[in-house]
Amino acid sequence: MVFLFHIYEFLGSDKTVLVLDDPASSLDLVNHYKIAYEIVRTSSPAKHILVLTHSPTLINTINGQHPHYFNFYYIEDYKGKRYLQPIPYANPGTRDTCLISLKGISASFDYDGLISDLRTREWPSSTVHPNLFHFDTIVRFGSSGQYSNLSLINEIDSFSSIGYSTDFFQNTYNKIRKTIALRIWVEKELYGMIANGDPKQSQFLGAYTLGEKINVMFDRNGSPKPGITVPSTFVRDRLMSKKAMLNECVHYDSQVMPFAYAANLSLDDVESEIISIKHLFGK
Repeated sequence: MVFLFHIYEFLGSDKTVLVLDDPASSLDLVNHYKIAYEIVRTSSPAKHILVLTHSPTLINTINGQHPHYFNFYYIEDYKGKRYLQPIPYANPGTRDTCLISLKGISASFDYDGLISDLRTREWPSSTVHPNLFHFDTIVRFGSSGQYSNLSLINEIDSFSSIGYSTDFFQNTYNKIRKTIALRIWVEKELYGMIANGDPKQSQFLGAYTLGEKINVMFDRNGSPKPGITVPSTFVRDRLMSKKAMLNECVHYDSQVMPFAYAANLSLDDVESEIISIKHLFGK
């Protein structure tokens, strides 16, 4: 009701610009679509609406209501500076109205097949190796075997900075890649806490999610189980609070939530997460 009041007040006034801050926040999906429709219906060359949102879904919905009509931008924080950059249409001139998606990223920046593997990772019929994006494999992946889980681990071991690009999809690709690599790195560090030869090693490698792997090693109260040696900097609850960000999840076509999480992080956030999690393991 508040949203509609502001919309109709705007339409009935001589004002030419209306600013909306996350208008679909906390709404169910039905009202999310209604909000998007009203924004599209109200916008015109004489009536400009500026929408601020953290939701890739709202952006895609608005673009789907009126394809290639609006201008989209993102705010990026990196090294203490704030940048305003355009979000280009991934496939201009086509019927593809999903502006922000793994498909759009992979069209230009899937250098070694990592995004393609991410999109198919959870399908039972997938030909992707079951240990993809988990510790305990040296199998090479990608369109021509350009990377492996160990090479992604090395990206975190040798991490200094993520780097900045003026391209939205390049930055988003970098964020997704580093959060994937960070999860595998975490699994490697956790595995290293288990005494060599302990049966929990095989239990850990056989667990499917990061949460299951953590539960192999720790009691529910956070205490390490016998045979587990943790560094003085390690706190189980701090790692559990990052579980959703780091987990591979099980979502249809693209692992939706981890992708959306990475897209919402700033470059500064990604660097901070990597540094803080490495510190958690005493690195």
